[in-house]
Amino acid sequence: MYDEENETVHFFGIKPEILDTDINPWFIPERKVKGFELVDYSGRVNFEDAKAVKKQCKEKLLEQARRADIVKRALENGEEALRNFFSLILDEPDIKVRFHTHPFDLQYAMIAADTLVDINEAIFIQSLYQSELKKLSQPGSQDFTSMKIKRGQLLQYFINKLKGLYFLNSGQHFNFYSMEVARMLKDTFHISLTDRQTLVELRDTLKIDKKDSLNVTTSIVMENRMWFQDCDFRYDFNQAMRLLNKEALSFEVLDTCGQDIQNPNKIGDTLLIEGKKAIVLDTLKIDNKDFCLFSYSDTVVKPVNFFDDIKYDTNYTDVLNDTIQDTAIVVKELKLYTSEKKYNYSIDTLNRDEMKVIIEVEQNKTMYRNRKNPIGNLVAGVEKFIERIKKKN
Repeated sequence: MYDEENETVHFFGIKPEILDTDINPWFIPERKVKGFELVDYSGRVNFEDAKAVKKQCKEKLLEQARRADIVKRALENGEEALRNFFSLILDEPDIKVRFHTHPFDLQYAMIAADTLVDINEAIFIQSLYQSELKKLSQPGSQDFTSMKIKRGQLLQYFINKLKGLYFLNSGQHFNFYSMEVARMLKDTFHISLTDRQTLVELRDTLKIDKKDSLNVTTSIVMENRMWFQDCDFRYDFNQAMRLLNKEALSFEVLDTCGQDIQNPNKIGDTLLIEGKKAIVLDTLKIDNKDFCLFSYSDTVVKPVNFFDDIKYDTNYTDVLNDTIQDTAIVVKELKLYTSEKKYNYSIDTLNRDEMKVIIEVEQNKTMYRNRKNPIGNLVAGVEKFIERIKKKN
C-alpha cells in the first residue's frame, strides 16, 4: 500500500526465512581465520566425527544469529533496499518503506530454521510464552481487550506451529512439557532432587473437567489451554518423561526407607544411615512399635524407576472400553489395573488421589453409554468382560 501523503510504501505479511546454514572450514581464507577444525587426539576420528562437529557448528551459528537478531536485520536491510529502489523509480528521495510482520513470525522463522527446537530455543519459547500470558491478563479498555483477543489468537496459531516441530533429535513433537525438560537439561544434564519435585508438581493432580464429566484434566492444563487443544495431556507428559529419562546423564535419587528404632528422632532431625546423613520424614506406630521413615540423597547413574513411576497411566480407557452397568464391577476392574509399584510419599499421594477421579470418570462414561443404548451396550460390555476373564484364566 502506498501512503502518498506520508510518502510511505507499506508491505504487509512479510516474513523473512533462513534458507540454509553453512560454515567454511576457512571462515576468512585471505586472513587464514578458521571456522572450525578437527583435532585428532586418539587416532579414531573419521568422517562421521567431522559431520558431527559441523552440525554442532551450524547449531551454534543459528543460536548466535538469533541473539544478533539476524531476521530483524534482514527486515531492516530489505526496507532499505526497496526504499532505494522506489526512490529511484518514483524520483522521490524522501520516500520510506515499512515492512509489517505478524506477531511471532520473526521468532518462529528463527526457531524453525533447522526444523528442530533445541534446548536454548525451548527456554526462549517458555520465556516468550510467560511474557505473553502476563500481557493478555492485564486489564484495559474495550479497544485494548479486542486487541488482546486478536493477539491471543495469533499466540495460539504460533503455539500450534511450534507443536508441529520436533524437539531435539528425539523424533517427538514439541509440547508444553518440553519447555521444562529443556530447562532441566540446560546446564549439566543432571536431574536434581529439586528438579524431580518440580516434575511431580508439573504432573499435577487429576480432576474431572467441569465442562466434560467424561474426561480428566489438571489445574496446569486448565491454565494453559492453548497447549492442549487437540491432544491428551497425559500422553504429552509421558512423552516428556521418556525423553528426559533418555537424555539425562545422572540423577539424584531420594530413597524412602523404614527402620525399627527404640527412641525415634523428631521429624527433621538427622540420622546416620550406612554412613550417609538421613533426614527423618515421619514417625509412625505399627503393631505398637515405633517406625521411623527417613530419606537420604545419593547420586547415581540411573534412577530407580522414577520416570516410569511418575508417568500417567493412560490404559484405563482401553481396559474399560465397555459399558458394564454394575458400578461395583467398574470399580473392581479399575483396581485390578492399579500399579503395584512402590512410590515415594509424594507420588503415592498423587496415585491414590487420581484413582478416585478415574473411577468417577469411568462410572460417568458407563452411565452415559447405557443411557444411549442400555440393552445393546450392556450386552456388548458383559461379553467383553467375560472375554477378558477367559483370557486371564
